[in-house]
Amino acid sequence: MTQNLIPRHMQKVITDDTITIRKVRELRRYTRAQAGLLLSLSGKQIEAIENGRVQLTDARIDDFCAAYKLSRSQYEKIKAGKVDALNTTEKAAPPLKIIEHKNLRRSYKKIVDRKVRAIISLRHLAGISQENASFKCGYARCQFGQIENGRVELSEKRVRHIISRLGFTMEHLQRELSGDKTSFEMRDECATILTRLTVEQLQTIFPLLKSMDTTSPAKKLA
Repeated sequence: MTQNLIPRHMQKVITDDTITIRKVRELRRYTRAQAGLLLSLSGKQIEAIENGRVQLTDARIDDFCAAYKLSRSQYEKIKAGKVDALNTTEKAAPPLKIIEHKNLRRSYKKIVDRKVRAIISLRHLAGISQENASFKCGYARCQFGQIENGRVELSEKRVRHIISRLGFTMEHLQRELSGDKTSFEMRDECATILTRLTVEQLQTIFPLLKSMDTTSPAKKLA
């Protein structure tokens, strides 16, 4: 009865899952700070989870699996003591760069440069959400949002990883970087302009737009 009155963060409940979460991190050779960035948490929060001070739900375990790049079946095998279930020859996504001083950390800044804008454009062209993009890249659920907010330092290796997982090549990225605006920005601005046009103006440009629409059934049959 007394234990139920103690706040959860002051309890230390070590379960098979808390042991497994720590074991997988160590097998991946991540520090707690690196694991925290992959999961949009702090190193102290990772420590609290591994020390049994935070309850591990199925959803949170799924986030850890996605961040550490292993399937749920692999996780269950490691939990059962089969450490070789983790293919150590397959490298996990490179951990984010750690900067020890908080006032210097990229996560405390918001730098949306041309590279970030190009990645945003390609994600929209792929027609997927930030959450799905995170899943495709093997990141934690909300990490793609941090990338698009400019709070993550993007190395060339990480950019190549993201672009390939979104289904594009570096040539597509260069095309997005070549102009003053990305494809998504131009489409968004065009859509805004169209809402301000009169009916007469729309009737004037509509035939031109139709002639340039390569996705129309008539163009596909031609």
